[in-house]
Amino acid sequence: MDTLLDDGVLSDKEKSNLDRFVSFYSDQFKKLKAKHGWDVVSEIDNIQDGEQYQRFIKGAILSDIINGRPLEKRFTINESPIIFPKGESPLWLFNNVGYFTYKTKTEYRGSSDGISIRIAKGLYYRTGSFKGNPIRTEVLEKKKDGSLILTTKNIYFYCGGSLEKTPLSKIILAQTFADGILIQKDGMREKPKIFKHVDSWFISNVISNHENIP
Repeated sequence: MDTLLDDGVLSDKEKSNLDRFVSFYSDQFKKLKAKHGWDVVSEIDNIQDGEQYQRFIKGAILSDIINGRPLEKRFTINESPIIFPKGESPLWLFNNVGYFTYKTKTEYRGSSDGISIRIAKGLYYRTGSFKGNPIRTEVLEKKKDGSLILTTKNIYFYCGGSLEKTPLSKIILAQTFADGILIQKDGMREKPKIFKHVDSWFISNVISNHENIP
């Protein structure tokens, strides 16, 4: 699996070989269970939930996208909080995702509260106060934890009843990190969004090739 996915994408031949491999061994486990009563069904579940098997599914999805083929139904969400419009399908769900964005912080430097100057007995003159020069800085701030749903058309972030949608077609920058991704949506007032604890390799490849999705 590591060797086949070394370049990040499965060729048609590699995909076909892996499909047969997984199918063959899944059938063998089931036959052993039926014949000997061994508790091997859990082993099949472990394979399908494992990181390597998930990489295989993601590689197969990317292979279909890059080649402009109709996407096979490889991933489903059992209890999705989103009703997807016709023609839009989920590609992957990431849970326990940290959502960060930049917040503009303004502080004033060189400010003064003013002073009182005595002119005569009982008579004072007070100079005016001023805030000084505004200094604005961008500070990275964690907004919340939630679920990120990547579909054929959008990136959704869902948390506690609130939902944010970012169309793939509007993303002008996707910068990957070891365990996260920064995306920048087109628009003068749009600020970068950072999502941690996701597969940045998979998401960035879907974004880069989204125009090939039927």
